[in-house]
Amino acid sequence: MKLKNIDEWVYYIYRIIKGFCFSLLIRLCYIFPVKNNKIVVCCHKGSRGYGCSPKYIVENLLQDGNEYEIIWLVKDKSKEFPEGIKKVKYTAFTNAYHLATANVWIDNDKKELGTIKRKGQFYIHTWHGPVGFKTCGALRGESRSKVGRDISLRDSGMTDMYLSNSDWCSRIHKMSFHYRDEVIYKIGTPRTDILLSADEGIRERIRTHHHLPANIKIAICAPTFRGGIQKKKLSYQIMPIELDLDELRKVLCERFGGEWCIMLRLHPLVAEMVKEYPLEKKYSNVVDISQQDDLYEYIAAADVLISDYSSCAFDASYKRMPVFLYAEDYEAFESERAFYWKREELPFSMAENFEQLKGNIMNFDQAVYQKELDTFFEQIGLCEKGNASQIVGDVIRRHIYE
Repeated sequence: MKLKNIDEWVYYIYRIIKGFCFSLLIRLCYIFPVKNNKIVVCCHKGSRGYGCSPKYIVENLLQDGNEYEIIWLVKDKSKEFPEGIKKVKYTAFTNAYHLATANVWIDNDKKELGTIKRKGQFYIHTWHGPVGFKTCGALRGESRSKVGRDISLRDSGMTDMYLSNSDWCSRIHKMSFHYRDEVIYKIGTPRTDILLSADEGIRERIRTHHHLPANIKIAICAPTFRGGIQKKKLSYQIMPIELDLDELRKVLCERFGGEWCIMLRLHPLVAEMVKEYPLEKKYSNVVDISQQDDLYEYIAAADVLISDYSSCAFDASYKRMPVFLYAEDYEAFESERAFYWKREELPFSMAENFEQLKGNIMNFDQAVYQKELDTFFEQIGLCEKGNASQIVGDVIRRHIYE
């Protein structure tokens, strides 16, 4: 966490000055009153549109009709939102103004450095990876940046409701991000409610949207983000994979039957910079869904998930679908950023090359997998009942009307 060279010092000072200026901008907006029924929402600092847990909380609120003024801050205003939500271009000024005048904040990421909250405002932080692979925050040790620490301390100090889906999440995130016990609500994850619902129509809707046959099976390939905010610019890699997607489809067909489509989903931070995954051009029956804002509709409609260290692997397992981990850079990644879990503690098989992945798919045993999931869920004290959105919605209603 120590600043090791002049570049790190310059960047840290720059972020502090930028944060101070942002806090002044928010204070200037205090000339405007807080609107009691106003809710401001954001995902991944505006880089994502209508998705993740904030989407499902808002959908619950929209059932009340036009009771609320819902503002969604987004960098790309061409993104589609349902009626009842006002999309606003994410800028320093709009961010400051709407944070200063909304009664309720909903976000899946930490607020900008310098963000301040008025008395009586209510901040709900959903986070975007309840049970995960990679250590975060304070548990990263010396690899954690000083800016990252400052942001976590400031954000956790403002948070009124932090969502957890397990005893494990409550304990680990309290240590990682400095949350107080009284603000941690173990109620589940709003974005996974759709995975536990009885909405069978989602499978048909996704296939129809992409002009796919009704009976085709879907495997989602969803790599995680590689990089961080340690330097001036985000460093990233897409996924160091050498996947033969035609061969992968053949293996899936042989083990599970039917015809298969591969859907590629990049991490939001990568998808913002990489508009089209190159493998989509190389192979047939491959669909790039990186620009789709809501991954969880796709997981609800899918049959298999392949990932490396993305928290969506755990989320997908809540609906008992087969999950396969494929990480060619496992050892290199582990040397740079520690994991919460040993490989043998996970309920998923892990492959470090394509041949191993094919073997894991062919040897997949659903009964054994179910038992391993049950053991793991009990171990972490999982609480996913499919009603987290309703619980958060009711908390917001009480805050506004009582």
